[in-house]
Amino acid sequence: MSNPPAAVIRRTVYASELLSPQRWRRAAGELLESARLLEPSVRNWWEAIRARSRGEQVPLPEYGFQGVYFMLVAYAMENYLKAALVQRHARTWKPEVERSGKLPQALKNHDLVELAQQVGFTLDLPEEDLLRRLERCSVWFGRYPIPLNARDLGPRAFSDGQQYNLSWFGGNDLDSVQALLQRFRTSFG
Repeated sequence: MSNPPAAVIRRTVYASELLSPQRWRRAAGELLESARLLEPSVRNWWEAIRARSRGEQVPLPEYGFQGVYFMLVAYAMENYLKAALVQRHARTWKPEVERSGKLPQALKNHDLVELAQQVGFTLDLPEEDLLRRLERCSVWFGRYPIPLNARDLGPRAFSDGQQYNLSWFGGNDLDSVQALLQRFRTSFG
């Protein structure tokens, strides 16, 4: 009996790692721990904004780190959602992943609202808004000074049929993120 070719072994190992929900959740945890390091700076930036809105003469920090913080949180949420997809579809995806050695098409999606819907996670409108703004950070705002095309500066359609602007942050977003993350952890382990 001959040994399997290295490519077969590589695809088998790849499938095993890819189709492990625990690996996806661990990656989410590492991203959240990285974001947590930035959280005090984000909170300080918002405290300075609030103080200035009250007329206090406080310096605004040069960097608020919001885009990067929310980018990391968005990546983590995406990984939690993909862990749930993997848990649901691992058996059916395994033969194709072992054959192709590629990520299933369903895992190439970065639309957080769509991913949440695919795993049966219900969102109210404020949560949908938060996920869409987080997605904006993961796609471009956390990495680039402007989007890759002008269309992404405009509003986006939501599930209620209305168009909403995504280019804003609020002082309560950190707490909203924590609440949504808690719902994710409860739902997805």
